[in-house]
Amino acid sequence: MINLRHRGVFLNNVNCVMCGEQGDTINHLLFTCKVATKIWNMCNKWTGNLGVSYNQIQAHFEHFHLLELNLKGNMLWKGVWIAIVWTLWNHRNNIIFRNGIPDPKEIFSLTQVRVWEWLKNKMTNINFVVKIWWEHE
Repeated sequence: MINLRHRGVFLNNVNCVMCGEQGDTINHLLFTCKVATKIWNMCNKWTGNLGVSYNQIQAHFEHFHLLELNLKGNMLWKGVWIAIVWTLWNHRNNIIFRNGIPDPKEIFSLTQVRVWEWLKNKMTNINFVVKIWWEHE
């Protein structure tokens, strides 16, 4: 929302619409917001990824790399990163422009669906079993 204010769009509150605690910056929205952190933790548990999490976009993306995968495998793996980021961004916009509510389970489920759809289109010779999972509170 800070970016919107710079573009002449003024809103009553510039705090993050997901957590309501800090300024709505891209790094906060995607990496340090408590809702985003929960989503990354859910996705990491789902995929078995135990990597370090960075708070800057470029470092986070570059670190989203698995040594045991070849170039094509890592390109597909980075598609998982893109699906997470895209889903967080769209959910945030849904809250702002359509009066949505922050819902980590919905964000995570939509991320899983996006990952599955993207991989299905990229890898035609593989079958997937999608297990919907979320953390019980």
